[in-house]
Amino acid sequence: YQRRVHGATLPFIRNVCQVPQGIGQLTHLRVVEMNYGTPQRKVIHSKLYDPLKVTEPELFFWTIPNEMWRLHSLTRLAIFPAPYEIPALIGHLQQLEELVWLSLAHSHPWPDVLQALPLKSLHLQAVNITVLQLPPGLRELRLYGLNTTINNFERLEQLLGLEHLTLSTSYLFWWVEHPNEFSHEPNYDTEFDPFPLSLNWSRLQNLRRLHLFGILANPVGLQALANLETLTLSSRDSPKSFGGFPCLLDSVGLFSKLKTIRLSGSYCLDVPVWPALPALREWGCFQCQTLPAFSGATISQLETLQLPRTDLTTATFDWQALWNLRVGVFRRALGFSYLFLGNSTLLVSLDVSHANRGELVGFPPLRPWPVLEYLSVDGQIRLNGFNGVSPHATLHYLNAGSCRLKSILGIESLSALDTLSLENNALTSLPITFHLLTNLTHLNLAHNPVRAQLDLIGTLPRLQWLNLDHMELTALPSLPPTLKTLEFSWNRLNTIPQWARLAKLERLSISHNSLRTLPKDIFQSQALQALSLNHNILNSIPAELCKLPHLTELDLAWNDLQHIPGCFLDHPRLRLELEGNGFLLITDEMVIAHTEGRLHLAHNPVTTRICRLAQKHGVPCL
Repeated sequence: YQRRVHGATLPFIRNVCQVPQGIGQLTHLRVVEMNYGTPQRKVIHSKLYDPLKVTEPELFFWTIPNEMWRLHSLTRLAIFPAPYEIPALIGHLQQLEELVWLSLAHSHPWPDVLQALPLKSLHLQAVNITVLQLPPGLRELRLYGLNTTINNFERLEQLLGLEHLTLSTSYLFWWVEHPNEFSHEPNYDTEFDPFPLSLNWSRLQNLRRLHLFGILANPVGLQALANLETLTLSSRDSPKSFGGFPCLLDSVGLFSKLKTIRLSGSYCLDVPVWPALPALREWGCFQCQTLPAFSGATISQLETLQLPRTDLTTATFDWQALWNLRVGVFRRALGFSYLFLGNSTLLVSLDVSHANRGELVGFPPLRPWPVLEYLSVDGQIRLNGFNGVSPHATLHYLNAGSCRLKSILGIESLSALDTLSLENNALTSLPITFHLLTNLTHLNLAHNPVRAQLDLIGTLPRLQWLNLDHMELTALPSLPPTLKTLEFSWNRLNTIPQWARLAKLERLSISHNSLRTLPKDIFQSQALQALSLNHNILNSIPAELCKLPHLTELDLAWNDLQHIPGCFLDHPRLRLELEGNGFLLITDEMVIAHTEGRLHLAHNPVTTRICRLAQKHGVPCL
């Protein structure tokens, strides 16, 4: 659920989520996943342009009925956020192979019965655990929120078949696996103090992936890790700060099969020269102040190079040897130059968002990169438009938001574009050649004062997703019939025109406008699934909306409604937001819909009055 208050979008969830009763009768059920709050991240070829959204629900967890433990066929159980304690009844799941139990609070010690389960994969929030009880057949182990209370880390040495090991002092577990993909700094306040880990690695000969976040591991027995392929090391403190504690990277030359290295924070920045790594294909360093010196042979093999928030001004890096580079990430890096990648003719993806504090001059020279598909120059304030840009046949994704662009003349030379983000610029018109972008499917023009030639959007034959938020528009432009998603919030729309042509529209947001009424015959799209009309001044809703067969989300929060047709409340699949309206009475239908989780009715006169009465008598108001 999303709750919007005074223009802000805040997560809203119920305090307790119940597993459906009767689940114990599903005797052949093999997988149960109950997940909330997975972060949405900018990933390559993303179509949403959303910033990182990390949801940390408070006072919320899944409650697990006892009948869950009768699912004897269960092989995978994943719960986030999980209850504070793992029930001992979990021992009944004798076929369980994978367990993900991530609690937002301090976990209690896990039961001994876990040791007897045939687990092959275990992900656990391990705060306050003092003794590791590990199933001997584990192949994958991920422990988050570790601290020095655990006194038997040597148990790890008994996991002879272990292939993937993640140990993290942070309880924000998504930082651990991909620390270099995020656009903002790690929040080291979410981790406990780093501590050294003395472990003999010689028995973990099958280990292929090793991720250590805030854990400073000694290199004893590392020569046995001949099969290691991925290594991630991150810490806010250097190992050398622990009284000369050796750095694991001092022995990196032992890993002849190592394909991926990711570093973050202050980890081992004083390793001056790295040995040749014949299998290395991906190297990343997040927020590093210095870069090590690689051999030319190692650099020439790299296919992925990620250096976000890294200072490149003093790097002794042989950039001209990046012959095989395919993915380059230099987001918010300092000292970057397009000349660095002049020989990278195989480059497919390049992210230079906010590099050099937004002072990169001009649009990137695309000619050296004939197969480039993904380009992000977001935040480059000295970008001077697209005039003179050479035609490019493979560029599909372009993010040029926050570049202070006043014109996009010449954009038609990028005729292969299917995704274009021009958010938060200073565009006042679209060029008359805009219709030549015939492959465009996703277009973001939000936060631009465009007025002229906006109807050219209607000539784009393949457009499916359109964002026109925050443009102060009083009318909708011409829209193509192929459109499936339209974002038109934070404008000045008073009425909605006919929608008969938009037969394929699935999601529509016209929140934060000035709508007073909705004509009965405007919603002709039988494909509509989600409709957001929050923060308008609506005083009635036509019952005809109930006839839309696929409608499952209707957001009418913060309007002037005092009544709603009963068909909305009886709809078994419709999630209805009526927060912040003028309802004076609660009907039986509202009670049923609220009980079933289909209706949110807070901040109405009747709910406010009930809460005040409850508080007067010392009763908590939920």
